[in-house]
Amino acid sequence: MTEQPGRNQNTVEDCMSEQLKPCPFCGADAHFSHREAYSVDSSFDYVGCTECEAMMPGEVRSWNSMTREWMDHTAEMTAAWNRRAEAQP
Repeated sequence: MTEQPGRNQNTVEDCMSEQLKPCPFCGADAHFSHREAYSVDSSFDYVGCTECEAMMPGEVRSWNSMTREWMDHTAEMTAAWNRRAEAQP
């Protein structure tokens, strides 16, 4: 039986492949991070601002029990953070 590997085998920064745009609110740099909470179920990954603390929660990696492999979601999280509303005239 294959055991589920540890969740934090690689750091979130190791998984990042595309450049994050600056914060849409204050223009500061953004970064991937992980917030530990009281239980594993309430811990989460997020893209966040280094200055104003704006954040977009998500999941960088998830375990696929069917394939018994980790699935990487950094591309989806990066695309979501980098998506900007069209400027209105």
